Amino acid sequence: MQTALHLTATVLPGKRIEISAPELPENGTVDLVIYLPDKTGSGEPTSDKRYPELLNAEYNMLVQAQWQRALTPEEKTRLEEIRAQINAIDAASGADALWQRQMAQIREQLAEIRREVEALPDAS
Repeated sequence: MQTALHLTATVLPGKRIEISAPELPENGTVDLVIYLPDKTGSGEPTSDKRYPELLNAEYNMLVQAQWQRALTPEEKTRLEEIRAQINAIDAASGADALWQRQMAQIREQLAEIRREVEALPDAS
């Protein structure tokens, strides 16, 4: 099971952050995610005006819960439903057009690499 540790830190001179917690494994590896506070300084996730306010609020709450702890199966299902609604809104508005073009370019590059690898002589 994945464990999360939620800390608030002050950015030090030189744009550095120092974290000390007894829960951290010495010489171990951890994943670090940094959320910048919004312009009001509240530290809460910002609202995306493209989506209905309640949907956006529920999404932000579930994402925060996901980072702080494991989601319940019901929460996980609801987060997937919200992501599907957000994707549908983006698709209908054309907001995902840039993303789709970038994905197409990546697929083309991967296909070219695959052709080059398949054209290599057999090493056996």
